[in-house]
Amino acid sequence: LSKIREVLFSESETPGSVLSNLRDLGVSVDRSGVLSFDSGIFDEVAADNLTDIREVLAGRSAVDGQTSLGLASRMVSTLTSLMSTTGPILTQSSSTETQVQRYEDELLDLESRMEDLQTRYLKEFTAMENLVGQMNSLRESLKVKFENLSAMYSNK
Repeated sequence: LSKIREVLFSESETPGSVLSNLRDLGVSVDRSGVLSFDSGIFDEVAADNLTDIREVLAGRSAVDGQTSLGLASRMVSTLTSLMSTTGPILTQSSSTETQVQRYEDELLDLESRMEDLQTRYLKEFTAMENLVGQMNSLRESLKVKFENLSAMYSNK
């Protein structure tokens, strides 16, 4: 975004005699980043400065082996560079996709571990429940035996 903003708001490397940037052509950006175009300003400027508009946007000049580009040419060059296979957009996108895949793999591993843990806890709970059932049964059995013994010795 900063590279695109830089091109949008910079002065053209090939300014005209009156115009030198997109603001001069009626292009502006509000505080929320919305780009707008004022056709009234453009129509007024275009009436007398078509050559300047061409120079500001697409002008290409070479001086001392140094090529100067108009704003449109610079924007195309910037976007081409950003979108290339080694550019930051595709590189970041690829990196993000790799990270998402890693997170998905980790999530699958975590889900598998959670299922294993749930299965283990279920087995342990079932075993504990069986043991508690046996203890309750033993308690009832002992209770009956002690009551019978107590009754037997108290009836003597």
